[in-house]
Amino acid sequence: MTYQITSSADQVTVELLPGDASLKIPAFLAVAEWAFLIGLLRRATKQEVTPVKVVLNAAKPDPALAELAGIKLESGSINQISFSKADLQWPFVSYNAAMWNYFEPELTKAWPTLKLMTLPRHGCAVL
Repeated sequence: MTYQITSSADQVTVELLPGDASLKIPAFLAVAEWAFLIGLLRRATKQEVTPVKVVLNAAKPDPALAELAGIKLESGSINQISFSKADLQWPFVSYNAAMWNYFEPELTKAWPTLKLMTLPRHGCAVL
């Protein structure tokens, strides 16, 4: 399973793709991924980050995820979540040792390839 990230003028979209194109990601797994991502952004930024769009490859959108996301979910042929670029500019302000120990090794490896932009209002953000 991989994330495919695309960006437009005002949004960043994450699509969840199976490792093998002939497989379908189960709806419960997509729901769990999107709930985790929404929760991570909210906890880390201490902001009520709300996706602008959530699409699930499921016959019926999950009502618990809709409540968490705060928007109406769409059914479709993909698993996708979109956030406004404005919401993604909030810096991470919380510290959680367990989360840092999980993310730090990969961030350290990726650091040389990340492009940083200084933001006058919020500090630094990774683009």
